[in-house]
Amino acid sequence: MKKVVLSIVVMFFATGAFQAQAQRIEKGKVIVGAGAYLERTATPILLTAEYGLGEQIGVGGIMWIAKGYSFLGGRANYHLNNVLNLSNDKMDTYAGLTAGKILNASSGVSMFLHGGGRYFFSDKLGVFAELNIGVLKSQGSSLGAGLAINLK
Repeated sequence: MKKVVLSIVVMFFATGAFQAQAQRIEKGKVIVGAGAYLERTATPILLTAEYGLGEQIGVGGIMWIAKGYSFLGGRANYHLNNVLNLSNDKMDTYAGLTAGKILNASSGVSMFLHGGGRYFFSDKLGVFAELNIGVLKSQGSSLGAGLAINLK
């Protein structure tokens, strides 16, 4: 699994041969993702969805499932392309906060800071990679990667 995630991350940074237009978040845009996290003790399957509230703000949900536990939560992202002065429309960089519940645990609400990016090969299909850092009742940090699909 680590080789698969590493391959996706390498593709994320190395591929530039496909055409994509305006893949940054914008009002009304919906982007979903499916992938995996690399953690110390497990490799959870990851599902995400984000809805654009504007040019730089998105909100959505996240779920991951691993042997012995799972997580269900919401997240908010601030998209950094304008702040970082990135003009590549294929790239979408973001940082944000995730809050939710680790199911099968009595830990209450867990919170994570996250940062990452998406790279779109076409108008609809891309890859993502992100780093999560646990800040409240979490099971540590993780690196995630997978496919991103632009639904609008």
